[in-house]
Amino acid sequence: MDNIKVSVILPVFNEANYIKATLDSIINQNFNGYEVIVVDDGSTDNSFEILSNYARIDQRIKIITQENRGTFVARKVGTLAATGKYVIYVDPDDWIDVDICNKIDVLLKNQDVDIVQYGIATEQPNSSISAEYVKSIQKFFDSKMIDVIHGGNEALLQHCFLTNKLPWNNCGKAIRSTIAKDAFSRMPDIKCNFAEDQIAMFYIFSFSKTLYKFITSSYRSSIFSASNNINSSLLLSLYKLSKVLE
Repeated sequence: MDNIKVSVILPVFNEANYIKATLDSIINQNFNGYEVIVVDDGSTDNSFEILSNYARIDQRIKIITQENRGTFVARKVGTLAATGKYVIYVDPDDWIDVDICNKIDVLLKNQDVDIVQYGIATEQPNSSISAEYVKSIQKFFDSKMIDVIHGGNEALLQHCFLTNKLPWNNCGKAIRSTIAKDAFSRMPDIKCNFAEDQIAMFYIFSFSKTLYKFITSSYRSSIFSASNNINSSLLLSLYKLSKVLE
């Protein structure tokens, strides 16, 4: 598995009902230079059995097992194990278009950026999720922003946490792996019940300088998180305080 350009990070905890569709969307990419790092986060259903079956027939899949520590730590473990030049994150109940890795590779041949932001399309999994809620989530994912940000970490943090022109979700981004590793290595091993995306992206944006956005919605989200109640101004204030204390 030489010349890995993209590492797909997939945390899994008791997702036997969804994980096959997710894995199928990943392994059917029309691109060869990628690997799949699956972190089984202490599943108690037959998720691990399903993952093992896929890994036996596809050598690009690497499985890491751990006791249940939450999605935040699972993403961290997967990131630190990645060998690709860029990492992307996929949740185990979502799926990605078959050409996303190829699109990322083509773009990065012309754009030397730390982060690539691509579109996310929300799906209504069942009638228990209201159409209004789906619409509100899609509006968040469609946040307007300029196509390229070259203003350094301060600009990225402001666009995300102050002006809301940049989504804070981990999924829907390709991140330079050296930056993701550096950021995650400094994050504590905590089990987050909410706001894990905001915390992770706060660190990652703090180590990043450039971002490029392309409009294509290549990520399909079916389950939604309500972890957006962290105070964004406080996060930016903490970052500025950390710079003073350096």
